[in-house]
Amino acid sequence: MKRKIGAFDLINGLVMLLITITMIYPFWYVLCYSLSDMGLTGGSKLLLWPRGFSLDSYTVAFSNATIMHGFMISVARSVLGPLLMLFISSMAAYAISKNDLVGVKWIRRFLFFSMYVSAGLLPGYILIRTLGLTGTFWVYILPGVANVFNIVLIRAYVETLPAGLEESAMIDGATYATVFFRIVLPLCVPVIAAVTLYACVGQWNSYIDAQLYNYRNPELYPVQYILYNYIAVKAPTKEASAAAHGLITTAHSLRMSVTIITTIPILLVYPFLQKYFASGLLVGAIKA
Repeated sequence: MKRKIGAFDLINGLVMLLITITMIYPFWYVLCYSLSDMGLTGGSKLLLWPRGFSLDSYTVAFSNATIMHGFMISVARSVLGPLLMLFISSMAAYAISKNDLVGVKWIRRFLFFSMYVSAGLLPGYILIRTLGLTGTFWVYILPGVANVFNIVLIRAYVETLPAGLEESAMIDGATYATVFFRIVLPLCVPVIAAVTLYACVGQWNSYIDAQLYNYRNPELYPVQYILYNYIAVKAPTKEASAAAHGLITTAHSLRMSVTIITTIPILLVYPFLQKYFASGLLVGAIKA
């Protein structure tokens, strides 16, 4: 027997379809515009498919040494930053999961307090400058190696693991380091994948730190900050055309192509971590 579609189901389906279109179309428009022939777009505000087909904008983008260097800076910080963050944050999470650790309650309170209270922008800038991190690549990495939110997530997941695993390993002579690297860490793959996704996306999309600490060092600009400058400052069309050796493009199409270039890496990474994402967060949340 076929189920009848009621008015509520129909309205709900239409609303969800509308929401889906409003979420997907902006990206689709950017993609279509970046692939369109600039002689056929005519400043179109609505594109359902590319008008003509041209890769001139991408040729300009990939031939621009500044964009490619910024892309490599973003790749470097998106790989190195999450790796160091996982190394430090996971060990901190494992340590504070031990109730017999001296002062562990005060350590937890201190960490939780830092999540809700911030010193502010100016004190943070003064601290970074005092540490000598301004004007360096490490300003993108070191301030985020101890992420309290990720520490809390990993700790909640670690506490769901059977205590017998660690006890049996300790009886066999294993040290805390051996237990952590050989037993705990391999079992925490779901939550590690979740926090890795958070960290990678955060590092890849970040540009405020470059604006605050490295605005005088163009060689350290990540690609997102370069895109921000293209949108806010409006990159000159003549410079783009010269870089392309006469190819037909505009500053607006160049912005669109750089936007696609900065988006594709995240779209490629996310499917590989998606299967761990929900389970990693949910299991820890149930225990917490």
